[in-house]
Amino acid sequence: MRVGVWLLFALATLAQVQGEGHSKFKAKKQIIGGLKAQAGKHLYLAGLKASAQAETECGSTLIAPTYLLTAAHCVSDSIKVAAIGTHYNTNNKGGEVIPVAELIPHPKFNGDPLYGFDVAIVRLARPSKITPGKLLWDVIQPGTPLVVRGWGLTADGGGAAAELLEVHTKFLRNRQCRAGLNLTTFARNSFCAGGEKGKDACQGDSGGPIVVQQGQDEFVVGVVSFGDGCGRAKPGVYARLSHPDLRSFIEPYLKC
Repeated sequence: MRVGVWLLFALATLAQVQGEGHSKFKAKKQIIGGLKAQAGKHLYLAGLKASAQAETECGSTLIAPTYLLTAAHCVSDSIKVAAIGTHYNTNNKGGEVIPVAELIPHPKFNGDPLYGFDVAIVRLARPSKITPGKLLWDVIQPGTPLVVRGWGLTADGGGAAAELLEVHTKFLRNRQCRAGLNLTTFARNSFCAGGEKGKDACQGDSGGPIVVQQGQDEFVVGVVSFGDGCGRAKPGVYARLSHPDLRSFIEPYLKC
């Protein structure tokens, strides 16, 4: 199964929401309405795959030479390698392919991203030579411009992107998220972005980063988690790195 970046992530169906028999929310597998990202610039992005030539199942971020950050719902026995620093989905041109040694989900993740804690660490079998991405622990304000990148599907039910795509979006207040997704509950360690019709992350993008630009640098502030379809004018949900429960889990790996 392929899982993607925001702004939606597809896994299996989630638990009951608003009295429905099954949740309509899915892990994100694609970027909808995105543009090609600049090749050779966002080298800290990594695709998690079953093999070197396979399509990306989930996105991730290199945060230390031997560690990647991804979504907990991406943890699967099918993930065998990470393709780091390449602009392409399957040929890995210009990047590194490193075997995955271990997948470490947040201990409080219960299998349903709706309840938060949707982050995991990927330990690589050997160090990457690529410069890790930068994380930001600051609280992001509503309306802040953000960018999501990934190799997921380019339409609901469509094919995967051959090259890295990006979509521009904005941070939303929690009440906007609850209203946009018709939720009665929302995890404090999650946040929402987007909601513009035709622009979204989708299956295959789950686990990838959502970033904020500050000057000449960009910083990862979240991890693609889930949403309601792709590009349907509904917000996408991300793990909130600034939350103490997530920061305390992630930060020790930055020093390894």
